Amino acid sequence: MCDLENQKWNSFDSLVQLDPTVELRNGTDLIWQIPNLPKAVLFLAHGCNGRALNFWDKSCNCPNCIGLPEERLIVLNALARNFVVIAVSSKRVCWSIGEER
Repeated sequence: MCDLENQKWNSFDSLVQLDPTVELRNGTDLIWQIPNLPKAVLFLAHGCNGRALNFWDKSCNCPNCIGLPEERLIVLNALARNFVVIAVSSKRVCWSIGEER
């Protein structure tokens, strides 16, 4: 078993590959990735002006993804630990309590 704590923060190339599933639900992006043998779920809600597309690199499965540095490292870290990762975009610029449907 690999020792994740002693690896460089961004050296996940040999551990995981970003390969998300993307859907448009209720007019907003829903993106997720399920590793082999999942053991937990991590739900990611972006900050104001963010989007779910920021968490994964551009790929055939996600042609509009951007893969911002910090956001993609959150996903890589979670997948390396066998967490299912789910991200959703807000309907507006920021999340609004009681107004998201």
